[in-house]
Amino acid sequence: MAENQFMSRQHLMNRFEILDGLLRGTPLKKILMRVCAMVEESHPDYRCSISFAEPLQQRLRGCVAPSLPAEFAQALDPMPISLDGSCCGRAAASKEPAFIANLLQRPELADFHPLLSRIGMNSCWSYPVLNAEGELLGTFSILRAQEGLPDEDDRQRMLQGVELTLLVLERQERLETILMLDRSYFSTRTSICFCDARQPELPIYRSNPALCELLGGNPDGQPLHQFFPEESAFQPLPREAGQRISTLGRRLDGSEFHCEINIIPVVDDYGELARIFLTLHDTSERFHNEQALAESEARFRRMFEEVPHVAVRGCAPDGKVRFWNKASEKLFGYTAEEAMGQALPRHGDSHYTSSNEYELYRKDGSLVPVFGTSVPIHTPGVGMEVYTLEIDLTQLKETERERIQLLQLLLQAQKMEALGQLTGGIAHDFNNILATILGNLELARHDPDPSLLEEIQVAAERARDLTQRMLSYSHPHPASRMATPLAEPIREVCRILSAVIPSSIQLRLNLSEQAPPAQLDPVELHQILANLIINSRDELPEQGLIEVGLRYAELETLVCSSCLRPVEGPLVEVWVRDSGAGIPPEIRSRIFDPFFTTKGIGKGSGLGLAVLHRLVHERGGHVVLAPGPGAHFRVLLQPAPNSPAPPPVAPGGAEQPAKIMVIDDEPMLARMLGKLLTSRGYQTEVFTDSKLAWDAFAADPSAYAAVITDQTMPNKTGDVIARDALALRPDLPILLCTGFSERIDADTARAIGIRFFFQKPVKPATLFEALAQVVPTPK
Repeated sequence: MAENQFMSRQHLMNRFEILDGLLRGTPLKKILMRVCAMVEESHPDYRCSISFAEPLQQRLRGCVAPSLPAEFAQALDPMPISLDGSCCGRAAASKEPAFIANLLQRPELADFHPLLSRIGMNSCWSYPVLNAEGELLGTFSILRAQEGLPDEDDRQRMLQGVELTLLVLERQERLETILMLDRSYFSTRTSICFCDARQPELPIYRSNPALCELLGGNPDGQPLHQFFPEESAFQPLPREAGQRISTLGRRLDGSEFHCEINIIPVVDDYGELARIFLTLHDTSERFHNEQALAESEARFRRMFEEVPHVAVRGCAPDGKVRFWNKASEKLFGYTAEEAMGQALPRHGDSHYTSSNEYELYRKDGSLVPVFGTSVPIHTPGVGMEVYTLEIDLTQLKETERERIQLLQLLLQAQKMEALGQLTGGIAHDFNNILATILGNLELARHDPDPSLLEEIQVAAERARDLTQRMLSYSHPHPASRMATPLAEPIREVCRILSAVIPSSIQLRLNLSEQAPPAQLDPVELHQILANLIINSRDELPEQGLIEVGLRYAELETLVCSSCLRPVEGPLVEVWVRDSGAGIPPEIRSRIFDPFFTTKGIGKGSGLGLAVLHRLVHERGGHVVLAPGPGAHFRVLLQPAPNSPAPPPVAPGGAEQPAKIMVIDDEPMLARMLGKLLTSRGYQTEVFTDSKLAWDAFAADPSAYAAVITDQTMPNKTGDVIARDALALRPDLPILLCTGFSERIDADTARAIGIRFFFQKPVKPATLFEALAQVVPTPK
């Protein structure tokens, strides 16, 4: 309401100023430029233009746009009056307001797009200027840099601009005649009167009701100084431009009030000052508010001076101290007298202009850590100052150091807990190593074969490596940011953990050799996998499956389950999933909290996943708890810098790796065949359990160039493996060997899709000759 009243008063003052210009014969274009300026003063983003209508020629001419470049006015002169043209052309054609929210999106205005881009204008609102008979006199337009449509306040301002434009274009009667006919002169709440400037006393006449109410009676005929005793306020009287003064007024009953007066000179036909036109605003409330504000500022200043624990200081642009409270004295050691006017070391640095942590010097030369926030303040009569509020962080830093030490102890405790889980596997490995050494020593007593000593040395070196890894894992050490190929460390930790996993639970590996090295310490990888695999073991029933995988992940849209931030790829993914019941939805948001556990008392510390979160995020990675049956954790790690990306896929399909799967339930025969193929340069993966072989193939069918399988085996026979494998990958070469079988012969094998059928024993040369026909011979 107050804003609308102010706008109404301002509009009335603008109206009278325009009438005065008309009365004094000011050029029309200059008056219209003033109309544009008046509307622009009501909003900083407005850029106004006024065009004259030439109805017979169906065009707009003479664009007046004082705040826009001259090229804009030239481009719009002339402008066709058309519903398909510009914003002002549409308003003129329809005689209705026209609004365009985004000029640069209108194809019909394409010729104007470069100009609009240069001057930074994006929206245009136009009103037609119509006389009482509805005839088009011109248009009034507002352009803005901001996109959008006008709100109610914008429309009101435009209508005021349209009214002023109409007033100018119709050139009404002289100022006093119009004012007498204009009912708004008497109905407005703005206090208005005239004074006769030809008489020294400046007698008042034509006071409106609002002024009579302000002064407590009708002042007509009374000298101006009776109501405004400060004679200097009106001396000298303005003769050309208007003037605004603030003074003390006195009512007829003697009470005083503060007011603001706008003085507009009115000259006669001979250019002599004939009268002055006054508009008065009672500013008593504002004056008292300003007094209250000054008192409030004084209270706040006292508060800043006395506030404990928060150092408040103000500095000039040259770094010299202008304000220094008692907390600053305590924090920095300087008294206010010592600090004021001085440029203290680092206390005036201009880069401390936002919330931040930094260090400042005390008087004794020591540095104190602080958290500070600064704000530049411009005070009239004082200039620019930067005020800074700072809190001493010394105690907080000490507490943080203690917290980090405690966290490191907790992490070490959790590491030792995980090490305890590995103990069974480590003992199993040591027993195998000792058995190998003792057995070869026994053989060496009877056979001086040098290869026996080589076997003993290999076993001893393996024991050494295992001991070093165990010591590295159990003792604190600074984590390195080495580029770590992950496949072999994953195999190692799974081999160790297999000894503490029941034989009824299958531990399966699905590792891509194409995954690049990751930015992760091998010891940290051991800790992460030990936590996840042992958790899966503890949650599985008597039987089940735990799968550990590795791949290079071109990620879909994911959100980290622990920090809830978007995951950006590509990344190296290590996953662990099991066939258990999974993690209930109601606890998924809590599983990464320290000390949260679903295990019984004494069976878990609740630190495993919290440590996993910390280790992974310190390396720039994320953890995603994937949906699905069972628990499925995806650990997403940053590839090591400068590590090569996986080889691209060839245009005709994926390039086949030269890896041969060998399946035979006779261990000696399987090992012999694997060594035979390896000696010819092939990569081999040997299985003596047909079910494990099938699980490995099903996890990654494209990993194998060919399969050599026995026929008669437990769980799955060779022909069953062949049918199932060809269903997943029809182009797979399969070589089947059998000692005797009533189920299958060469014709049956050929019908299944098996490339070669052999009766055992098979000569190596025959096998290599057949293999060379389906798999490239290694160089």
